[in-house]
Amino acid sequence: MFENLNKERKNTLGIKMDENAKFVKLGEWVKEHPNTDRMVVHGFLITNGGNYGKSIAVTPDKDTFVTLPKRYVDVFEKLTPDQIDGVLSGKMVLKDFEYITAKNGNQTWTFTFADAQ
Repeated sequence: MFENLNKERKNTLGIKMDENAKFVKLGEWVKEHPNTDRMVVHGFLITNGGNYGKSIAVTPDKDTFVTLPKRYVDVFEKLTPDQIDGVLSGKMVLKDFEYITAKNGNQTWTFTFADAQ
């Protein structure tokens, strides 16, 4: 009866999110955490945004979804089951945040994936 509701959404969260969790762009999160050079990821959410295509958000804490640039959707869609388990266990880290000019001339954020220490 409800299967078609989940057809275009993948929800993989390793922590229980607060019902009032907010969505922020990666750049906003970086600016809100000026003394943090890394983000531990506890889960992710991939949605199909209709006319805008798929989008990806990660969860650094129970109060926040951080939206990433669309080019990272493919990375998260290709995670292996072991890698997904690692994300859910807080073993994925995003670090080395940098605001760059892309090949098409647009400004965008980039980062490096790493294992949590």
